[in-house]
Amino acid sequence: MLFETRWSNASNRSIHVYKDSTNLRGVGIAHGAKSFTDVRDASAYDMSSRVQTPHEGDVVVLQNDKEYFAVLKIVDVKARSHGDIYDSVSIEYRINQDGSGTFRE
Repeated sequence: MLFETRWSNASNRSIHVYKDSTNLRGVGIAHGAKSFTDVRDASAYDMSSRVQTPHEGDVVVLQNDKEYFAVLKIVDVKARSHGDIYDSVSIEYRINQDGSGTFRE
């Protein structure tokens, strides 16, 4: 299951994630979700924009061209342009292999 992603830095606490030139059909932010299990229906989130800007702690919803869903939690963002020594993003993720948009343990 492939989820190609593209990223660019926004600040030392947020990052841009794009669906341009990837295999993603959609990218959205699961506002209010603090964990993967808070995402009850991944298809319910707004994924109409080509770019989203999540902050540390936010949960991001991805849908690929095969209509599978993944959720990512933005754990840490580093940006040289904002005082860090390197650019990076640390994430935790889950891919729902049954094709549904529900993420439960």
